[in-house]
Amino acid sequence: MRLNKMTDYALSVMGFLLSHKGALQSAQSVSAHLGVGVASVSKVLKVLEKGGLVRSVRGAAGGYAVCLGVQEQSVLKVIELFEGPWGVMECEGASGCKIFAACHSKGSMLQVLSHVKNIFGQLPIKALEKEYTVLIPAVSVQVKKKIVVKEEIS
Repeated sequence: MRLNKMTDYALSVMGFLLSHKGALQSAQSVSAHLGVGVASVSKVLKVLEKGGLVRSVRGAAGGYAVCLGVQEQSVLKVIELFEGPWGVMECEGASGCKIFAACHSKGSMLQVLSHVKNIFGQLPIKALEKEYTVLIPAVSVQVKKKIVVKEEIS
């Protein structure tokens, strides 16, 4: 499971905007600070704005800032704006899976995915502003396998 480059940029952009406590920041200033191209930063900002996480003000003194109340929303919202609903395995998606009935790993992998989503879902966006300690609970995944023993009759 890997987040795409634009998602990574979005998380960094949100952290940068949060650190400026509502002061408007231009796409150029975000770009310069993060070392990411202005075109990529502009695309990210447009998606974040459309998703209701940042607001923009036009004009010479304009720029972008994080919307009020966004800090308490989860990082999962940012991720899903760029990734869509994401999963580890095809069977978790809407399209289904051709080997679902015979699959031996779906149970354990879907449990792991659920835990990963819960971690991102519990992590507030304000955590992107600075170093933030995340306590990850111990995860126990049970793997159930059916064992068939064939006895040879002589």
